[in-house]
This record gives sequence, C-alpha cells and structure tokens, in this order.
Amino acid sequence: MNRPNDPARQRKRFGGESVPTPRVGSRYAASIRVGCVPQSRRYCVMTRALLAIALTAALTGCAVADVARYQAVLDDFAVPDGWELALTKSVTPDTTPNCGGLFGDCPRAYRYYLAPGAGADIYAAAKAMVTNAGFELDQEIRPTCDGDPPRTPACGIIASRDSDLLQVSVFNAGEDPDDVGVAANDRMQVRLIAKPK
Repeated sequence: MNRPNDPARQRKRFGGESVPTPRVGSRYAASIRVGCVPQSRRYCVMTRALLAIALTAALTGCAVADVARYQAVLDDFAVPDGWELALTKSVTPDTTPNCGGLFGDCPRAYRYYLAPGAGADIYAAAKAMVTNAGFELDQEIRPTCDGDPPRTPACGIIASRDSDLLQVSVFNAGEDPDDVGVAANDRMQVRLIAKPK
C-alpha cells in the first residue's frame, strides 16, 4: 500500500533529505497555496499589500487625474495661421469604460484641426508650435510627411514636458482615422493628444 506521506519515500525522492509534507488543511499547506511560507511572512504581507494597491489602481482607473490639466496643455499652443479648429474632445472614466487602469493613458484631451498646404510645411509648423510651448521632442515620425496611404499618419511628433505627453499626428487629406467627422479633401487633418506621460 502506497502511503504518500511515508518518510522513507520522501527521503528517496528528495535525495536522502527528509522533506516534510504539509497536512491538508494545515496553516503551512494554506500558505504554500498562496505562494508564501511561514519563514517569509513579512514578504507575504508586502506582496499582498502591493497586489491590493495594483488592483485598486486598475479598478479606479484615472479617476484621480483631471482632464482639465490636459485641456490646458492644448491651450498653451500658438496654433499656426490657417489651421481650422474642427473638434475638441476628452476621454475620461465617465466617457470611456476602459479608461486608465494599470496600463491606460488616461485622461486624454484631443484637438482636431484642418490644415492647408503641403505635408512637410504642416509638419514644420507643428514642430515649431510644440517646441515654442516648451516641449522636448522625443520622436519625429517621417518629417518629410510623405507617408501616403495606407501609411498613416503621414507624419507625426511625440513630445514631452514635465509629466505631460503630447502626440501630434498629421493625416492625409480626406482621412479621418478616429471617425469623428473631421476630414476635408483639400486639407490635412492634424490631431493633437495631450495625456499623462
């Protein structure tokens, strides 16, 4: 008859060392199930506390952050002449179910413009607008702005200032990737997004 808790069998299995088998329902067995052992109780408490904090952050999303901050960021820009403001919108926990959480970039403020001229000129104007507002360029995406469809956006900029992140995307004439009703066959769409870094 096989006895799972037979000390002789355990010594054989573990190279001659006696390894205790926890009784079902014991405190030691319960601690093993949750990844903790009595010798590391402090570690277990800290791990559970961190998990609780992470879960709370995931459930509450970006409720602590205020979208008005990012709307104000977009107000800082001296918009180039000829750019027509077509739409302003915000993404918050109240408007978007999956806003924020552990991996979210929320809240976000959006501005959509329709800009005349060649893509390279629009890109240069956007770059000057961003740097004049004190943002540092983190990435320049196709500065020549010759990304024809299906390469979209045609060009773009990612920039940061303190704890704020800015994304500038220039889309080809007639394109409306967000389906917000902002498109024109003779002008390019410029989308600004301000959000947490």
